[in-house]
Amino acid sequence: MSHDITLSEISQLVTDNPALSPISLTQILDFVDRCCVLRSDFAFVQQGKRSSANAPPVIPIAHARWLSSRTRILFPLLNALWTGLKNTIWAIPSPQQRLNNMVGNIEETGWKKGIVAELF
Repeated sequence: MSHDITLSEISQLVTDNPALSPISLTQILDFVDRCCVLRSDFAFVQQGKRSSANAPPVIPIAHARWLSSRTRILFPLLNALWTGLKNTIWAIPSPQQRLNNMVGNIEETGWKKGIVAELF
C-alpha cells in the first residue's frame, strides 16, 4: 500500500506536536531515509506475532538512540515523528531504490532532452 504523505499532513503533525517545529526538512528527510534502510531491522526486533507488512508502533530503542544521534533530532521527539511518518516510511522505496529509479528515468528520457546528471 502506498502512502505518500502530503505537506498538509506534515503540517498537522507539527500542529499536533509543537515540539517538532524546530526540526528541519533536512533532518526529516535524513530520518525517513535512515528509517527506510532500517525497516527490516525494525521488523526483526519486534514481537514475533507482529506482521512485518505493517510498520511497528515504535522504533526499537537502540535504533531510536542511534537515529537521534545521527539526525540530531531529540530522542523524545522521535516517537512522535515515527508515529506520523511510519506508514509512509514503510511504503516508500528505499533510498537506493529511489536513486536507481532516478538513474533509470534520466537514462530513459532525460538524455534525449539533453539532461546530463552526475549520477554517482
